[in-house]
Amino acid sequence: MEPPQTPRGSQQNQPQGPMDSFLQPTPGSGGELVGPRSAPPSPASSTGREHSTLDRISEELRSIAASMATKTDLLTLTTTIQDALRAEMAGIRTEVTAQGSRIEVLEHSVEAQSNRISATDMAVSRQGDMLLDVRRHLEDLDNRGRRCNIRVRGVPETGGEENGGGFGRKRRPDILNSNGHTELLTRAHLKTDRGTSSAASTPSPLKTLS
Repeated sequence: MEPPQTPRGSQQNQPQGPMDSFLQPTPGSGGELVGPRSAPPSPASSTGREHSTLDRISEELRSIAASMATKTDLLTLTTTIQDALRAEMAGIRTEVTAQGSRIEVLEHSVEAQSNRISATDMAVSRQGDMLLDVRRHLEDLDNRGRRCNIRVRGVPETGGEENGGGFGRKRRPDILNSNGHTELLTRAHLKTDRGTSSAASTPSPLKTLS
């Protein structure tokens, strides 16, 4: 008994499913059905690939987690930075203190120099006043010395007396009315400006003690 044949037209109008493209007859093959082109992957091989991917991702995550700093590492780094900052601040504080000491020493030195300059100015002023006093005293002494000079005129230069000293020693008692034992003269000399050669004598200044 022959199987019932489906009309060709009715076969073309039937709805096609997702597997119909694999079961359609190949043109020119006499209407024979063609099997699937490739076999679907087996569940065992798919599961193995998923496990290997998961293992690789897990290894990468473990590697990343291992390379990340832990809490201990962060605390150690923070402590190191704090110690370095404290040491730096201590050095800066020491340098600032040293600079302050140097500035204080310079200020004291400047003050001392200023005081010395002021003292020197005052000493110079006092020296000027003292020089003025000395000059006045010298002028007074010069004036007093001139008052004690005696100029003798009219004494002939005879008897080998070539200077006023000899004349003063020999003629002193007669001129000064002294006994010859008290020393009254401190200086005696003849003036060199005789004038003319016909002059009878030259002046003889005598310096007395008082």
